[in-house]
Amino acid sequence: MKLSTEHVQALFNKDTDQAIENDSFQAIIAPLTTQIDLPELTQNYILQTLGPCLIAMIDRINSEEAWKFAFNLILMKTRSEESAVRTNAITVLLQIVEKMQDKLLGLLPDIAPFAAECLEDESEEVIITAKKLLQTFEQITGESIDKFLR
Repeated sequence: MKLSTEHVQALFNKDTDQAIENDSFQAIIAPLTTQIDLPELTQNYILQTLGPCLIAMIDRINSEEAWKFAFNLILMKTRSEESAVRTNAITVLLQIVEKMQDKLLGLLPDIAPFAAECLEDESEEVIITAKKLLQTFEQITGESIDKFLR
């Protein structure tokens, strides 16, 4: 799993002429995000392998439509019954937002309601990571994001 994820990351990192289009992006990102569903996934794997791969993919595709598709796949996992999966999803989101910063501001209205739901999670780890995600958006925008949380 790690090796194939690293190969996908390398493919997108080397796609400097943006030969990979939205259809290919969607076909590749969907199965990659299913890794988030694995409760046994380690934070180390997320931070060093899966997250960087997803960042490379999202960064390479300059399409808000493709970004919304990818984020929707990840955001829906914050509603999993398993706290480990919710933690995986919110950790991946935080990692992507920290790296891509203001490129993703257009997705804030889509992401904020899911992050707000995570603030009420039973898992302390999910809550802490959701707070970090929302704080990161506030740092990026320079203002309160309360209007997006309603």
